[in-house]
Amino acid sequence: IVADIDLEAVQETLAKLDQYQQEKGLPALSQKFTTLRFDVTGVWDELAPRIDRIVRDAPDEASAVRALTEVFRQLPGQIARKPALPFQADLVVSSLVGSILGVFVSEYVEFLLNRKFPAFGHFERAGELLQLIMLAKTALEVKYLRGLQACVNPGGRLYLSETVCGAEFGKAEEEQVLSGEFLKDVTQFMLKQNGQSMLSPEYGDLTKELFAEQDVRVWPWVQVPIEEEKPGYVFVVLAYCLLPNKSPVAAQQGSNYTDGGKK
Repeated sequence: IVADIDLEAVQETLAKLDQYQQEKGLPALSQKFTTLRFDVTGVWDELAPRIDRIVRDAPDEASAVRALTEVFRQLPGQIARKPALPFQADLVVSSLVGSILGVFVSEYVEFLLNRKFPAFGHFERAGELLQLIMLAKTALEVKYLRGLQACVNPGGRLYLSETVCGAEFGKAEEEQVLSGEFLKDVTQFMLKQNGQSMLSPEYGDLTKELFAEQDVRVWPWVQVPIEEEKPGYVFVVLAYCLLPNKSPVAAQQGSNYTDGGKK
């Protein structure tokens, strides 16, 4: 089962895989998959049109920010009431999903504000709104992890990979990045490059609370500079093989985290 909010993109990817298989004289892969459109946030299908409408109808930047602030003030409670993922399996794979949930939301809001109000610049001009978006991000992460735990059958396992941090790099660091040398001391490299964390501390804490770590690996993905004067980007990914610690109900009762965030 492949669940994604963009079902068309999933189907296009499977079609390309089928074409590759056909060229190699191998059977099609798409027949082995059931594709399912599902909004893992539980709220994006309703939230996106609402954000669009607020920014479109706002007479000025301040009005848009005020209205968006109220929307995000209520969002963690709405996230907590949404259903979890609608299936169970012996093996569940989540690749780079949790780390992008809140980032995508904040970038989407910022893009719309900058497009209509070019002087907006960045969220420093709307500090409370950014704080509330970050709280919603944490709530999305907690909800998503609990949903993953509920998906894994007893005795099953979860393969979870997440982008944990990222940073720009220039020509001076290119050799170190491309050779993988920076992985010997990721923390020091990220501090030097003013790297940004992609996940809240709550996400890591709850992962340890809900799952037993069977194996973990670290790997980077790198976007090299396209132009001489432009920076490149490096992202560090943690990949886990996890076993559920306890049943979802028992885990919820004994947890420091509700679906809406930290208790």
